[in-house]
Amino acid sequence: MKTFLTIGEFSQAARISPKALRIYQREGILVPAWIDEATGYRYYLPSQFAEAHRVRWLRNLEIPLEEIRTFLRQKDPGDMRRLLEEYRRRLRRRMEKLEADLKLLERVCAEGEEAFFGTYEIRLRRIPSLRALTRRFLVDKTRFDEEVDEAFRVLHRAGERLGAEERGPEFCLFHRPDLEESHWDVECCLPVNPDLPGTGQSLREIRGCLAACTLHLGPYEEIEGAYGALLRWMDGHNLLPRYPSRETYLHRQDPGGAEPLRVELLWPVRRKPPKGEEKDHAPP
Repeated sequence: MKTFLTIGEFSQAARISPKALRIYQREGILVPAWIDEATGYRYYLPSQFAEAHRVRWLRNLEIPLEEIRTFLRQKDPGDMRRLLEEYRRRLRRRMEKLEADLKLLERVCAEGEEAFFGTYEIRLRRIPSLRALTRRFLVDKTRFDEEVDEAFRVLHRAGERLGAEERGPEFCLFHRPDLEESHWDVECCLPVNPDLPGTGQSLREIRGCLAACTLHLGPYEEIEGAYGALLRWMDGHNLLPRYPSRETYLHRQDPGGAEPLRVELLWPVRRKPPKGEEKDHAPP
């Protein structure tokens, strides 16, 4: 005879909250062995502990639920090892980011904000319009490098099929700044010759604009210093930011390479409205 455990008993033994167990059931990740149709109570089997522990360990690594579902459905040991290796690389990058953040915080505490924001040279210039092959999507911030690299590979293949001439470095546009914190609305762009035939969503004109510009040299994890410097500069020059902002990748750092990452930040701007003409919701 099978031994059934209530959701509370299973929760206590597996160290997973009842709320999380209900979510895992809804997502098809960890489903109760039996649900009483009369009461709606959920029951689990002791044999489900191993699966529950795998889920908990993966969640401790901050793996998204969709990827956990994919992992649990894998039956081939080789595929499982490859997924775990990907998670290991992702965790290593996150640890490197945390270490970099700690070092920056130490610098700011010791030297003041100028150690973080004061090294950027900023100028105002007009950016011309150009034509580009583009790919726009929502990207999970934890997978930015992988997803953006894949998007640019797709764009380069599309350019080869169309016989396009590349007319400048790759860049990303960052749309909708009010999007939820875990994602960015990104448009990857590959500049091409303006007379390239064809239309459609993947080929469009990127309009020119007046933008505040600066150059970031060093790890991508420290690029927020450049954004902060641009905002401080705008505030001191009676300007407000517009969107989308742009990152142009002048040099994508190779793993172990000596030359640092070089990214040009272009942030469109507009003049602050005269006093008394601000929108109602604007702060005083």
